[in-house]
Amino acid sequence: MGDSSGLSLSDAIVVAAMAESELFGGLADETLTRLLSASSVVDLESGKELVTQGEVGDSFYLIQAGSVRVTIQCGEEVQEVSTLGPGSVIGEISLLCNRPRTATCTVASASFRALRFAKEALDEITGDDPELRSRLSAMAVPRVQDTMRRLYA
Repeated sequence: MGDSSGLSLSDAIVVAAMAESELFGGLADETLTRLLSASSVVDLESGKELVTQGEVGDSFYLIQAGSVRVTIQCGEEVQEVSTLGPGSVIGEISLLCNRPRTATCTVASASFRALRFAKEALDEITGDDPELRSRLSAMAVPRVQDTMRRLYA
């Protein structure tokens, strides 16, 4: 990663961690810094829901610490489809497709921390860096396909 001057030490550490994630790795330092500035930290305890299936998605999350259990409700049945941990992205499908959340993500670890990125800020940043939107889309497509396969198998 290049020069991150102007950032606090803790911000520089977060930007460095973002640069190592599948979604953000290789993006320009300026884009990473803008994303960090537009993000907020979410800390949750075990058992708390980060996102709920059917809700309108106004943000996506990058897990920094801890894990979530991903479940999908189909009728009366609730099916666990995945467990996601640090570096994973949550909520991108709802944002990109402008649809309600496709799953519920519940904190599975004793503690949990994620960066939250609001849709408005993301739209502004991806307008200047279309590679980010392309990466989000590339991550979402296989996840949607896997969800559909699990639901209708």
